[in-house]
Amino acid sequence: MRKTKNAGGNKNILKLAGIYSTVIIGAGFASGQELMRFFASYGAWGVLGLLVSGVIFSGMGWAVLDICHVKSIRSYQGLTELISGGNKFLGVAIETAAMFFMFVVFATMLAAGGATLKQSFGLPFSMGAGVVAAIAFVVMLFDVSGLVSLNAKLAPVLVLGGAVVCALSVISGGTPVFGGSALKGLFPYWLLSAVIYSAYNMITAVSVLSETSEMAGSRRAGKLSGILGGGAMTLLGLCLLVPLLLNYSGILRVEIPILHIAGKYGQGFGYMYLGVLFCAIITSSVSNAFAMIRWLTASFRIKPVVANAAIALLGFGVAHVGFSVFVGKVYPVFGLVGLVEIGLILRAWRMVRREAYLDRRKRGFGKDHPGEPVGEKA
Repeated sequence: MRKTKNAGGNKNILKLAGIYSTVIIGAGFASGQELMRFFASYGAWGVLGLLVSGVIFSGMGWAVLDICHVKSIRSYQGLTELISGGNKFLGVAIETAAMFFMFVVFATMLAAGGATLKQSFGLPFSMGAGVVAAIAFVVMLFDVSGLVSLNAKLAPVLVLGGAVVCALSVISGGTPVFGGSALKGLFPYWLLSAVIYSAYNMITAVSVLSETSEMAGSRRAGKLSGILGGGAMTLLGLCLLVPLLLNYSGILRVEIPILHIAGKYGQGFGYMYLGVLFCAIITSSVSNAFAMIRWLTASFRIKPVVANAAIALLGFGVAHVGFSVFVGKVYPVFGLVGLVEIGLILRAWRMVRREAYLDRRKRGFGKDHPGEPVGEKA
């Protein structure tokens, strides 16, 4: 009986880790555009920056899931209320900024779809963006549980695809770029770039983790899910960063660099990675759209179908700003919002862990009440 229970718990750990890592990865990451801007442009220092980001993602994933479990939080609104310390203005400001960023991510995914289909088949950008918007609109009319399941399964597929691209790039050789005047990062220092990248990605990740935190049935499960999710992101990042460094000079002006590299090793492999990337685009766009719909319907009493249509139409229009422009110029601005949220979460986590520790001492380290969440060790 215990074996079955543990097996179910381990399955949820892997599923939650998969959801978390896929939210972080998204189309910007899987396409290689984010990796180019925030890591590859710093050469060898970018590799270290990616490892730093992995540590931040693992730690923050653990922190969010731990807070949600101990405090029995099951929604993003509940989490923002806690970390804002009851300050309604701060809580509303964080929520609003987060929802606006999610809309930006949604529009970016439409732009990624337009850029991907244009690069692969020569289709007009508007047609590709419209296809993604239409698919997202239809999917948002139905239950999202199947999509969440797909998100969880997509992470190992992305890692496998990235590993194959990495292996082929290393075998075929290339001119690695580890420094020089040709490289120009978004920020003066690689460490700042890594921190900003982690910060703006945590905005979406925190929302998704707080909504799915119930899957972690214990503090230990939350800890492992957060660490494994961050680890999966780091592993895929390293797999994709190597080909980018080996092919850097030839992909400087390419919208979807990893797809361009994959196409060099055969049309079939290029189409395979195209399928994986398109799945990442759809899942990321719909995940963000659903979060926005829930927020809009709860905050302004808008009918879900109206919110759905408005998001799809507005997203289609904004998508024409361009995929690389979003990643290189718009995303970093939200890094400041992410840094504030990370600071508030770490402050709340410190308080939660101290409360849990004192409660364990009071209860004799949980011996008399082993089933209560606050009596568990993280």
